[in-house]
Amino acid sequence: TDKVIRMCGQGWSKDLTISEQKAIMDSKLKIADITQHSLIKNEKIIHKDNKKGIDKSYEMTAENTLEEATISGYKIISKKVLKEKNGWRTMVLLEYNLI
Repeated sequence: TDKVIRMCGQGWSKDLTISEQKAIMDSKLKIADITQHSLIKNEKIIHKDNKKGIDKSYEMTAENTLEEATISGYKIISKKVLKEKNGWRTMVLLEYNLI
């Protein structure tokens, strides 16, 4: 069977076309984060002697990076447009087949 990712996205704008484009981009970024991201984690554990005993410290940083992702061949499964305030709220559900 095919492996498929379905992801929702949303966008708001006073312009309907921009609202739709934002919603699609939001979904595509979420798909790219799942399929093409890299996670870099650094940990530091430090023990230092002092006059009172030992100082211990712990530091952890994590960075999620996404560079030049390609999400082509997606399908819009569902789209809903709502009038909201002075603009448009668009919600989409995309489907992306993993190769």
